[in-house]
Amino acid sequence: AFMNVLRFVHQGTLQLPCTAEVLDVLILALKMDVTRCVDYCLRELQSSMTTDSALHYLQLPQNMLTNHRVQSLKESAEKFLVEHLGYIEK
Repeated sequence: AFMNVLRFVHQGTLQLPCTAEVLDVLILALKMDVTRCVDYCLRELQSSMTTDSALHYLQLPQNMLTNHRVQSLKESAEKFLVEHLGYIEK
């Protein structure tokens, strides 16, 4: 993940084969406070959301979910599940 964050800083893009790798880069970018990379990862995760990934995003550690940037991923996951499954109990 570290090399991918560095590559993003220099090239402004990522080429990762799966959402798990994007999520790893997101976690590291949050820790390193690389805002552009965080935003890029969030866009990638939101654009490739599935029911399984949406459920996974809602189970991220609480300290991640309280980050104001990651809130958009949580909200997108909730919206996705409501649209595809019909409801969410809170």
